[in-house]
Amino acid sequence: MLATFGGMFGGVFTATEAGAVGAFLSLVYAFVAGRIGRDKVNQALVDTVMTCGALFLIGVGAIMLTRLLSISGLGMTISSLVDAMELSYWQLVLLIVALYLVLGMFLDPFGAMLITLPIFLPILNQYEINLVFFGVFLVKMLEIGMLTPPVGMNVFVIKSVVGNLTTLGGIFRGVAPFFIVDLLVVALIIAYPALALLR
Repeated sequence: MLATFGGMFGGVFTATEAGAVGAFLSLVYAFVAGRIGRDKVNQALVDTVMTCGALFLIGVGAIMLTRLLSISGLGMTISSLVDAMELSYWQLVLLIVALYLVLGMFLDPFGAMLITLPIFLPILNQYEINLVFFGVFLVKMLEIGMLTPPVGMNVFVIKSVVGNLTTLGGIFRGVAPFFIVDLLVVALIIAYPALALLR
């Protein structure tokens, strides 16, 4: 824990690298303590491949859908439609929230960004919305999307880890409070954009 969190908060490595360091040190400790053998390592590798395979399939499907929508020209159509509607700031932001909530049900974060950013960036410039604010807002919405059914990627990761200890529906019910709190955070960011710009 000290190496993982200390290295991450000390700026020695990123959060992803911290996870790798934590996993490696846990493995070393388990070998030294005699709590793990070849069979358990093999099972862990198989579980890892199964988990990553499922996530890659979701990601590949999302990218294929993204490219289909891009080729069809739907992005330009939506941009023109929003421009013609002459929405207020609040209406625009609420529309974006609703869109990301729907996209989060079916796409991974990268797919959602690939679809929406070419559409939204010209609109954001037109409404003079700070791009740093929108970046923070976007990250929160994408994280919420990773909890929403039926393709809540984080939920599937948890299910693959816990196995038969609980059902997928039980995990979705368990993350519901976090989903609500995240929506409250988004509401605060929208109401007080300066919160996203604090240094």
